[in-house]
Amino acid sequence: LYGITHNPPNAHAQRILILVSRVMQKFANETLPSAKTEALQKMDQFVADNIPILHTMYVGITNYNPSEEDLQGGAALNLPAGCYENSNVWLHNCLLRNRNKMSATTLESIGPHILPNEISKR
Repeated sequence: LYGITHNPPNAHAQRILILVSRVMQKFANETLPSAKTEALQKMDQFVADNIPILHTMYVGITNYNPSEEDLQGGAALNLPAGCYENSNVWLHNCLLRNRNKMSATTLESIGPHILPNEISKR
């Protein structure tokens, strides 16, 4: 289960995970959790109280504008160990899975060092 556990959660844990995911989705949508699930009424105040914090986070994300020096030096992001490598592996795998949808020009711009032998197969 997404690296959290090796075994499926029991029925009670599964129910809790579903409720947590519903609250998170309602929070992201800025709607009250009890709108469709009355059992989540206790979470309404949490969502209402934290929407300003959510907005602050959105502003911080959307206004992030690193300098060219930061981008070149790699200092713009402070990533946890392994995150950079994992994102590169994900991007590489995504490109491989979707290579048949890409134009020859796109594949040539990516280059054989990223997608070995794929350009010549097209």
